Amino acid sequence: MAYFSKDIYDRKRDYAYRISNEGLEKIALYLVSENPKYKNADLDDEDVQDEIDSEIEDLIYELEPIAELSHKRHEIHSTNRGHFIADSSDLHKIGTEYSDGCLIDDVNELNKKYNLVDEKLEYISLPECDMDIDSDEDILDYYGEDVSEDEHENHEKAYELLFEDWDKCINKWSDSVRKWFKEINKKFDTDFPD
Repeated sequence: MAYFSKDIYDRKRDYAYRISNEGLEKIALYLVSENPKYKNADLDDEDVQDEIDSEIEDLIYELEPIAELSHKRHEIHSTNRGHFIADSSDLHKIGTEYSDGCLIDDVNELNKKYNLVDEKLEYISLPECDMDIDSDEDILDYYGEDVSEDEHENHEKAYELLFEDWDKCINKWSDSVRKWFKEINKKFDTDFPD
């Protein structure tokens, strides 16, 4: 897992935003070009061109959740994940098996509506144990670890075990998102970070 300095992170983020905007524009151009309404239209006609430009602009706005998903995946991989163990609300906004009306739902709806790619995005799986609900002893017992007399040692070991599980869950999800973006990049000749 790569954690970057603030300067490197900002530079990578700015690059990703530029690439994402270019990608959304390419997808929108493709979708408009596939619209039968414009197949035999006079593309030199200023009114037709204005209508096409307006439709492209509307599509770019509608497709923004795709870029947001790319940025969220990058953010999770480029920052310290420790806070997700204590508070998974950020992940619920992206989309877990317990989320409703999340970013993944939005992107899957766009994918279906515009028949973007065959792949459907997976939700982020969450570890069964939770630092907010389970005690250190319960967590250690769940993983089959011995409980020591030292509470600090128990807490550190429980945190380490949970962190490993979180990493596995997030990496599995991230790999599925990368696979989805590879399909998008291949079909639309875009360059979303994958």
